Amino acid sequence: ELGISHLKSGLINESVNRYSQVIPDLSFSSFLEKYNSHIMKGVIIFLFMILIIVLVYNHSLNKEKRKVIAARERALMAASDARTDSLTGARNRRAFYEVLEDLNNAGKHFVVGFLDVDDFKEFNNRYGHETGDQVLRFMVKTLQYAFPECFIGRFGGDEFVLISEKDLDIVKRQSEDFLRLIKDGIVVRETGIRVSVGSSIGLVQITRKVPDIRDIQNQADIAMYRAKRMGKNRVFVGS
Repeated sequence: ELGISHLKSGLINESVNRYSQVIPDLSFSSFLEKYNSHIMKGVIIFLFMILIIVLVYNHSLNKEKRKVIAARERALMAASDARTDSLTGARNRRAFYEVLEDLNNAGKHFVVGFLDVDDFKEFNNRYGHETGDQVLRFMVKTLQYAFPECFIGRFGGDEFVLISEKDLDIVKRQSEDFLRLIKDGIVVRETGIRVSVGSSIGLVQITRKVPDIRDIQNQADIAMYRAKRMGKNRVFVGS
């Protein structure tokens, strides 16, 4: 009986050991550990997906922003081109009228100047249109230097305009300095010959609001032609 008892005990222990290797540990702590492991994996995958979504969204948003900014820049460039003379880079007639109207509506005191290149037609015919264009660009560059912080525009052909909020005496002195600067002229690219340039300048001072801004233009234009009749290459101040 004792032998049989030992045999049974051995068989039972062997069976327990065998099943313990096959059946997993079903303790609560083991279950919780495995459960937490699965949760953490799920959280990591979820956060990774959120990160991808955020990155894709930001990329899409930045792309749309870039499109909006590019469209805005194109609109600004188009507006600028519409108010810029393509040959000289100066402001054009449209821009001149806009600035003139704003100043006039504000009731500010300002000076308007009209000027052109003396005998430009003969000069253009003699030296060619390319040299004529060179002269026009030279005029704008020198005007911008002689009249800092002033509106400088090409009205058309060889006519230019300026608007300044400085005192008339200052603008007149700047105009005389401008005439001295352009006297040295340019060097014609094709021949290397230096050619002197002259200009007739008409100035008018505006001290009150004018019903029609074209009256200001006409006054400045008349003053310019008075300068021409007085011998050209000079400044005339209109009333």
